[in-house]
This record gives sequence, C-alpha cells and structure tokens, in this order.
Amino acid sequence: MRTPVRTSSVALALCAGLSLAMAPAAGAAASAPQAAPGALPATASSQGVLEAGSRGAQVREWQALLNRIFRAGAVAGSTVSEDGVYGPITSRATRTVQAHLRLAQDGVVGPRTRSAVSELGFATGVGGVSPSSGTHDSGRRLRAGLSGDDVREWQRILNIAVELDRLDQPELRVDGEFGPQTRSATIALQKTLEVTADGVVGPVTRQATGFLLEG
Repeated sequence: MRTPVRTSSVALALCAGLSLAMAPAAGAAASAPQAAPGALPATASSQGVLEAGSRGAQVREWQALLNRIFRAGAVAGSTVSEDGVYGPITSRATRTVQAHLRLAQDGVVGPRTRSAVSELGFATGVGGVSPSSGTHDSGRRLRAGLSGDDVREWQRILNIAVELDRLDQPELRVDGEFGPQTRSATIALQKTLEVTADGVVGPVTRQATGFLLEG
C-alpha cells in the first residue's frame, strides 16, 4: 500500500533533484589570473553552500532560478536582483521557497534545498541548473535509449504523478535509464495531459506536467 501524499509540494520536496554544481572558492594568490572587469569573486564554500556573504556566478545562477520559479507562479514571491551577491533579499526569497517546499527555513542553500528547488524548477517547466557547468539548462529532450541524472529525475516525477493518483501506472525503478517502462509511463502521462503522446520529454510535456502536479 502506498503512503498517501498530502500535497504535490511535499512530494516535490522529498524528490532529490538535479543539483547545482558549485565550484571551489576562488583562491587569493597573487599569481592568479586577473578577473574579468565587473566579475565578482567567488566566496561559496567548497561544499557549494550559499549563504549570506556568498558572491559570484554561483549566486547569480541561484538568483536566476528563484526568479524563474517566481515568474512562473510556482511559488508566490518577489523577484530578486541577479547581481551575484547573496544579501538579505536573496536570503528572504530562498526562505520563501523553502517554506513552500516545507524545508528548514534558514535561507541557506545546502544540498537538500538546492536539489528540491531545482526539481521544482524542472517539474514546473522553467528549467534548472546544469550539474556540470552551473549554467541554465531547460532540460534536454529525453527519449528511449538515453540515460543520466535527468532521466532519473524524470522517473521520480513520474512516480510523484503515480503517488498523487494523476497517473495509473506502476511505480518505476529510478535507475536513470530511459527504457520501455519509462517510455510507456511517459506516453500514458502525455495522454492524460492531452499533449503529443510520443514518449519524448520536451518543453511542452515538462510544462504540462508541472501544471498537473500543482493542481
């Protein structure tokens, strides 16, 4: 018997999403190359935790993800300046999303917050952050034969749809392989969504799935 899921937000919070890749903090050695004009020094920890005082491209990417989520209406909140500085406004916006996902509201972007918010972004069709480069990636088109973390996340989303009784299919094994069962579940979901049922996960399917899980 499946444990009832209280809300789609809870289910999304429990889902481990694609992580934002965080580079080690920049060194301060005198021999290091000069930063490009206008660039911000990176001050995130080596574990990729973002908090008050963090600066740089990692923070800017996080701010951009928050803004996409707010603009899409997935969470009610005010957009922030994408200036790469983790100040009080960014911290407050982070706490807003943490509250929506029922996470600890500490305003700190650690692994749990990062993965849950990134997953919310993908589930609502606004994209997330590429785990390899830290840049925006709205999600590659997933189809039979592909494998990887993004396939694993799609399988988790399909299982959330099953848990919420939005999809009448057996739960999938989350193995990161887009095989026949994943394709069959994808087609079944696409039919429910009334989008092209081709078993390919593109922007239209992602966005429609986000609306379904929020409803």
